[in-house]
Amino acid sequence: MTVEDGRATGVEATWSGPNGGTARVLVKAPQVVVACGALESPALLLRSGIGGPEVGKHLKLHPGGAINALYADEQQAWWGPPQAAYCDEFADTGDGYGFLIEAPAYGAALGAAIAPWDSGAAHKEQMATAGRSAGLVYFVRDRGGGQVTIDELGNSVQSYALDDPVDEANLHAARAACVRIQHAAGAEEITVGHRGGYLRWKRGEDLDAYLDSVRGVPAAQLPLFSAHQMGTCRLGSDRSASVADPWGQLHDTKGVWIGDGRAGNQPDGVDHGPRPPDGGGDAAVYSPSDSLVTRSFSSVGSRRSQKAMAWASTPTR
Repeated sequence: MTVEDGRATGVEATWSGPNGGTARVLVKAPQVVVACGALESPALLLRSGIGGPEVGKHLKLHPGGAINALYADEQQAWWGPPQAAYCDEFADTGDGYGFLIEAPAYGAALGAAIAPWDSGAAHKEQMATAGRSAGLVYFVRDRGGGQVTIDELGNSVQSYALDDPVDEANLHAARAACVRIQHAAGAEEITVGHRGGYLRWKRGEDLDAYLDSVRGVPAAQLPLFSAHQMGTCRLGSDRSASVADPWGQLHDTKGVWIGDGRAGNQPDGVDHGPRPPDGGGDAAVYSPSDSLVTRSFSSVGSRRSQKAMAWASTPTR
């Protein structure tokens, strides 16, 4: 982004053609909305030299995983709406942190990609039973966090250490809860993965002993994924603890706005639950757009501009 006297003047980029040719592109604009996601929005600000010392800090990931089970009858997880059922019993295990459990829909391609690999023959045999499998996924609201920086070429570099004791405890509790749900639902076999292989339980075996082995896997060895990334361009009135003001405009650069869910001061309640206006992912989109459109059209008294401001101020979900 280009800046003059503490105010945005536009965006500068390099265009790359299909034959290797390049060209400098300069777009002049008094307002610039940054909406590149939690991993690239801070990188853009860092490359531009704006945003202040909090840019890229407080990375939250909602770390999650999956527990798969095999049933005696057909499950056909690829039918029906995705994530139509979830459990929020453990959404707050203490101090507002916890985890959600969901029942996702998935097709053959995803099932093949995440199926345990022992050998080609074993994988083929497992895919033949895919219709009887059902998975549960869990997402933890992380208290710990990471950071986004850039390398010497300006590329985004992420670091995240899973070493917060609350997060570790919730991850282990989430895996155990998924196992118990699968067991109670009548699963014939349950598979829990880790970096060293897989732990398998079959109906008739000691469930408590199996759970002990599941809990014994160190957090650093868990096969996890990130469903949502957030927090690296926080909003707030305190310039020393945030990147932008409560409306989304950078503290140090007028005309640059954070326009996506990277602005939350704390990670949202895990996944698709209601998000409050004081820090939720969707609210972080509505508030900057409301302020930006209002300020942009404030000097225009036309009926069209009034309608635009009214539309931007009305969340529609």
